[in-house]
Amino acid sequence: MPRGRRNPPRAVPNTYGRGAGAFGTTPQPTTGRRTGPTEVQVRQSGMNYVWQGQVVIQAFNEVLTTGFQSLAGFAQDYWTNEEWTQDRHPYMTGAERNAGFFIVGQGNRGTVELQVGSEVPYAIYEEFGTSERPGHYPIRNTLDRVAYRFSDAIRAASREAGLI
Repeated sequence: MPRGRRNPPRAVPNTYGRGAGAFGTTPQPTTGRRTGPTEVQVRQSGMNYVWQGQVVIQAFNEVLTTGFQSLAGFAQDYWTNEEWTQDRHPYMTGAERNAGFFIVGQGNRGTVELQVGSEVPYAIYEEFGTSERPGHYPIRNTLDRVAYRFSDAIRAASREAGLI
C-alpha cells in the first residue's frame, strides 16, 4: 500500500445519473468506438485500449500554431506602433521598423516556433549596442511584451479548437 494512504481503494459503483455504471447494469458496447484520442475494442479475451498519442500531439501543435499566429500579430502591432517611436529611438529612419519579421513555423522535431527580428544589417548594433553607444534592444522588448500574452493566446486557441 502506498505511503500516506489510510484506506485501500474500494470498488464503488458510480452514483451519478440513473443506472449509470451501477452494478448489475450492462454497459453500452464500445467495439471500435473512438473516444477522442483513444480507441476501445472488445475482444473475446478482454478489452484492448489503444492510446493514440500522435493525435493528441497533432491537436496540441495546431493549437500552438493558432496561438503563435495570434502572438505574431500582436508582436507586429507592438513593433510598429509602440517600440519604434521617436522617443525610444531618436535617430530612427524607419528602415529597421519596416524590415521587421514575425514568422510562425515548424521547428525541429515538430515543435512550433515564433521568430521575431529585423532584416537590416545593422539590427544587431541596434539590439546590443556598440562600444560608443548602448543598445536599445527592440527585439527583446517585443519578445518581453509578447511573453505576457502567451498563456492568454494559447488558452484562447484551445477554446477555439474545443480542447478546453
